[in-house]
Amino acid sequence: LGSAANVDLKGVVLLATSVSFVFVLGGVDWTASAGPRPAWLEMLMRPASKALLSLLVLLALAQPAAQAAMPAQVSVALRSLRTIGLNTRDLALQHRGYYEQLDVRAQLDTPVSADGRKRDASWQTLDQLGLLHERHDLMLRDLLPSRSTTWNGKAFSTNRWGMRDQDYAQAKPADTLRIAILGPSHVMGNNVADDEVFERIVEQRLNAEFTAGRFRRFEILNFGVDGYSLPQQLALLEDRVFGFSPDVVIATHYKDNRDMTEGLLVRLAEEQIPIPDGELRLLVDRAGLLDAGRAGVPVPFPFGRRLLRMAGIDTRMPFGETRSRARRVADDVLVGSFKQFAAVTRARGVAPVVLALNVVFDEAPREVPLRRAIDETGVPIFDLFHVYPVENLDALRVAPWDDHPNGAGHQIIAGQLYRELTTFISSGAIERAQSLKTEK
Repeated sequence: LGSAANVDLKGVVLLATSVSFVFVLGGVDWTASAGPRPAWLEMLMRPASKALLSLLVLLALAQPAAQAAMPAQVSVALRSLRTIGLNTRDLALQHRGYYEQLDVRAQLDTPVSADGRKRDASWQTLDQLGLLHERHDLMLRDLLPSRSTTWNGKAFSTNRWGMRDQDYAQAKPADTLRIAILGPSHVMGNNVADDEVFERIVEQRLNAEFTAGRFRRFEILNFGVDGYSLPQQLALLEDRVFGFSPDVVIATHYKDNRDMTEGLLVRLAEEQIPIPDGELRLLVDRAGLLDAGRAGVPVPFPFGRRLLRMAGIDTRMPFGETRSRARRVADDVLVGSFKQFAAVTRARGVAPVVLALNVVFDEAPREVPLRRAIDETGVPIFDLFHVYPVENLDALRVAPWDDHPNGAGHQIIAGQLYRELTTFISSGAIERAQSLKTEK
């Protein structure tokens, strides 16, 4: 009912077009006998002629020169027709299913690849290695500290602080510029070795090649955790990251951030995980998710649940309703998270940055989602949304069934991020952020 009441111009036009189409079809006398066709039309309607014409059209559309002359959207659509694989929507479902650890993950992860190979039965996920610590708070989970293992043939280790990184003292050394980076699996470095993760490469290159005023050393602390949406990154920022006195904090925004935030809201509601007072709690309350209930009979609509509870019957919100309510506020939660990120970092004299970075999707969005909302906060964006060369995507994935960037992909990310970081550091943004704290 809530969706039916949501009227917009697109829906009105669609409804009017559909009704008009039905009226047009209704005005045709389908029982009338057709007149004789011209000879040329009869020839074109023959199966052999239609097949030949279709092949010629496809051959013409496949030519690079023809695609280059077409609008960008048409060209992208034509390239997708030549791709043997999942479409954009199913890729998004596959990626979300990977994070949510669904029971049907084996189906979602089954690839449709050019060579017909399916997911290797020995391929392990992070939760199967026992490296995750489950939490009953907004973060849901984090990495266990001081672990070292092999993950799908790659070295994977965490330091004493639970970071996928080398060990650092919590107190920042003198003359050191410390950068903290938060994000999901492709920031943590799924299925690449410890020394292949892009933040490690950038840190080494900064120390080898770059000099910036009073800073003699650079540290990039990797706080990435598999599956983290933006609200979870902020929870980790305030729970742990500020204790390391960073000068810069980078939060990661990506194509599936909205879907992952939606999934987070569903889990918070269904597991009745406490949410600290603040804008997030207000949004969750506004969506009616604080009263979802963990156990009982699934009953739609709040008044139905209230009536049965008055009768002493335990009820809970059905999954479909929970998902629908979470979907309504997911964008608002992200917008509020960007504002909170800007506020809490600047209040501490820390320079905030948003890193826009995806895994190796076939078709990334042309624009960074919610770009206007981010720009309104004044937080700079390192736009790496299209960092992977489109002609070489398959060679940049860790496996045909896993779209995380491999070592070569991390090298490409590191090259662009190094350029963005050195420009940002040289701009004086860090000193300006620190002066604002001093003035306050």
